[in-house]
Amino acid sequence: MVVLGALDPVVTPVTPVVLVVGVPVTVPVPVDPEAVPVPVVLPTFWANAGRAGKISDPVSSRNAIFRGVIPPSILPVIMAHPRPGSCKWTHVADPPQVTMAAMNRFVSYSGCLAFCLLAACSTSPPAAENKAEPPPEPLTGLSALFRMYQVGRASWASDAQVIKMSSVRLSGVPTAPPGLSDVWEATFYSPSHVRARSYTDSIVEQLPDLHKDVFAGPLEDFRGESFPIAAVKKDTESAYQTALVKAGKDAERIAGKPVLILLEKDNRFPDPVWRILWGESVSTAIVSVFIDATTGGYLETVR
Repeated sequence: MVVLGALDPVVTPVTPVVLVVGVPVTVPVPVDPEAVPVPVVLPTFWANAGRAGKISDPVSSRNAIFRGVIPPSILPVIMAHPRPGSCKWTHVADPPQVTMAAMNRFVSYSGCLAFCLLAACSTSPPAAENKAEPPPEPLTGLSALFRMYQVGRASWASDAQVIKMSSVRLSGVPTAPPGLSDVWEATFYSPSHVRARSYTDSIVEQLPDLHKDVFAGPLEDFRGESFPIAAVKKDTESAYQTALVKAGKDAERIAGKPVLILLEKDNRFPDPVWRILWGESVSTAIVSVFIDATTGGYLETVR
């Protein structure tokens, strides 16, 4: 069989041979010995040679015309040459030398990196500063009423209506600003259950009698008048300011006296009323001022 050059388009002439049946004949393929390149000897490399290490001398570039089969050992260093039938092969660039000093520096840098990573992992995060929570603020009457109503409507009766509500004074607790209170107590009535239930809303806790936030009390029997919570539109802060103006001539008498705020339905008035009074209780109050809880208008002063 005749093997043609992979890079040489010229067909090598073959000597005619007469074939005789039964006699094997070898057909010689002329190859020019000068056209076959000398195999490239790749540079020798020692990883621990140091600066005194040696590498093989580079092989100078030369042109060669290939005919026949290209040895696989020199294929990696053969490059295409513009002249047909020839190739240019050269010595591959010298690889960088790895010295013992470079290896030592690499080990040193790796050790430093590992140490830094371990130190970073072992360092505990800074402790968060313990910031004191601000004290809870006293509640207005309308906000406390809605909080208790929402709990009662969700957990007890969806048709709950208001019967009454009052502020509660606590001993040992700083006095809340006028129109606000630390504790409110409200009573609701359910027409479907035909029962009443009281709730408290407090910013402090004094067990076993007083729980913080909204807390439901026991069920009670009730026969009386109630009103929807939508009828209460004005809050206790504005009601207190109106009552304070109307009690102006009694300013000296009520100065320093505790303030009690009630929400109730008085048959003398069409809407629920806020009753602002100065004194320890309703029976001992110095002055009581009635304010319409729907419109916020002044209704009456009782001395």
